[in-house]
Amino acid sequence: MTAIDIISGLSALLIGLLLGIQREYHGYHTDKKVFSGARTFTIVSIYGFAVVRFFGDEIDQIIFLTSLFILIFLSIPVLKHKMSTPGMTTSVALVLALLLGMLVGYSMIFESLAISLILFVILTFKERLHRFASVLTKKDLASAIRFIAVSIVILPLTYNVGTIHPLVGPGQLFDTVKTVLMIIFVSSMSFTSYLVIKFIGAEKGIEVSTFLGGFVNSAASTASISQKSKKNPGLLPISMISVLLTNTSMMIKDIILMVVLAGGGIIMVLVPPVGLLIIISLVLVFVFRKEGSPSSSIDLELGTPFAITPAIKFALIFSMISASAYLLKTYLGSYGVYAVAAGGIVSTTSVSASLALLYSGGEISAITATITLVLALGLGSLSKITIMRVYDKQLMKDTSVPLIIVASAAISLSLILLITGK
Repeated sequence: MTAIDIISGLSALLIGLLLGIQREYHGYHTDKKVFSGARTFTIVSIYGFAVVRFFGDEIDQIIFLTSLFILIFLSIPVLKHKMSTPGMTTSVALVLALLLGMLVGYSMIFESLAISLILFVILTFKERLHRFASVLTKKDLASAIRFIAVSIVILPLTYNVGTIHPLVGPGQLFDTVKTVLMIIFVSSMSFTSYLVIKFIGAEKGIEVSTFLGGFVNSAASTASISQKSKKNPGLLPISMISVLLTNTSMMIKDIILMVVLAGGGIIMVLVPPVGLLIIISLVLVFVFRKEGSPSSSIDLELGTPFAITPAIKFALIFSMISASAYLLKTYLGSYGVYAVAAGGIVSTTSVSASLALLYSGGEISAITATITLVLALGLGSLSKITIMRVYDKQLMKDTSVPLIIVASAAISLSLILLITGK
């Protein structure tokens, strides 16, 4: 027996113990009797590992033994239903413990442990997940299902179509696969924030929900805050702070997106100026914050982030900004890319995503990407003034000064970076 075999066996044992203890913990704290605990899960996981190790070359044996096991344990819920104790969670978890043990047998130790930890979290926070699900409307669920279904079709299709043009296709400058993944990532980030907002409601305060609104859509969040403020003048003080907070979270979202898409190589150049801009924005929130904020809530109307229409709109804006950035870079050099910052008036997220992909493709430097993003964030901050003017001119007057300060700071930082080149 080699050291790898020992490590694999211990990993299978650990997976079984982890899932089994969780099921026992669940039964203990819910006063529900569980038919499988730490011992059963451990045995099942080791069984899966042993089946692969001993019958690795006999695929028919593996299929037969695995199918038999799954049939037995998926029939248990039927027996439980007869005994008026319905539920499939433990049975399905047992089947997964078997499959994870088998993955360990195929030397996929890291993957198995990662999946088991995810499964552990899902099982442990089941009630909270149910609460999350309960706040979703039918429209939210339908949008999410359509988005996932389209993504499942589009992603492999994009890969299989291959190179459309020397510049467009998987692995090309405009990487179609990365673009689809980026749209899924941005929508998922927005939807997660949207879920949290709906889940916490007004319990954690207006400021928390409006801050998270910037992760969903800062423009929509600003518009929603302005509409509520116009209808209820008593919300004016907190609305001002809410706009500043949603603008701040817009910056945080964009810096996260840039780092994820561009890679760690851009962090040292990107984080200091954008981080300073975020700090300035937070200081302004503190300075302009009014005492005695009202307890009334601002029910943000943001729309479902997983809807197909916003995703298509984002993709079109992103494509136009990316193409503009490439053409400007080709004909005007690095200085031409700075003009792309104007896209921040419409969508800073599209600008940050475009810059990240251009940087990762080696078309622009880290300093060029950073200067352009900082300028875009400044223009994005100014665009909030225009949005507020449409809905609530008084809110616009009260909030214009801090937003102009943020925009001025962004322009100043861009000039400093441009002059110093670092």
